[in-house]
Amino acid sequence: RYGSEHSLVGRWIDLSDGTKLVDWYYVGPDFEQHHQMRQADVEAIWDVGVDLAVDAMRDSLAVTLQRFEAAKAISITVTGVQSIADYRAVSSVFEALSQLVELRIDAIRGDILMYRVAGVSSAQEVARLLPRRSGLRIQSASDPAQLDLIWESIQ
Repeated sequence: RYGSEHSLVGRWIDLSDGTKLVDWYYVGPDFEQHHQMRQADVEAIWDVGVDLAVDAMRDSLAVTLQRFEAAKAISITVTGVQSIADYRAVSSVFEALSQLVELRIDAIRGDILMYRVAGVSSAQEVARLLPRRSGLRIQSASDPAQLDLIWESIQ
């Protein structure tokens, strides 16, 4: 509703016995979670809500980091890069991913950029790190060592 991909909304009703009837709703880009409870301690109420959001975000965004020496490089191919502005935009998406230990360009052929990255264990994990509105669409991530993307310029 407000342009956020992750939202936590809560409400409570004070009951006559001093407890509160609490509803927490977490809404993420791919799913929703709901938790209802009865609790008197306000701090415990907040803890449950924050834990709900943190756990949901961890499950949807977490990746496995590896030591650089043990990390295998992952090849990333991006097609549809037509201009220097596209090149800069695509590069800035990858440079913003702090989980990547190393990012280098292997080749540029026509409208295709080929990167090599290290720091995560698979192409699927790199795909999960990409922001939804980055302009990069996943073409294939079935090979753990190869990620194929299509650049769809953001206008």
